[in-house]
Amino acid sequence: MRKSLYFFALVMSLLSAFNSYSQANIFNPADPDVIFTPTTQPATPPYTNNMLKWGHTSRLGWNPFTVGYKSYYFQGMAFRLKFPKTY
Repeated sequence: MRKSLYFFALVMSLLSAFNSYSQANIFNPADPDVIFTPTTQPATPPYTNNMLKWGHTSRLGWNPFTVGYKSYYFQGMAFRLKFPKTY
């Protein structure tokens, strides 16, 4: 029983060592705000497992991006993220 427990612990530690990978630190509250206009619409990014920085159009009378919202794109979905003040 002890040998199988040690073997299981060894296998799990090796698997966790090989599966630990990370993406570039994309979530940065100091990122510049990218505003799309009718003449500067970028192509839609491909469907991948990578998180991308994105932008927005100014359709509102107030600018929500001055209070901490940032635009990102992941697997075909554009979304905004609100950073806490202490981030």
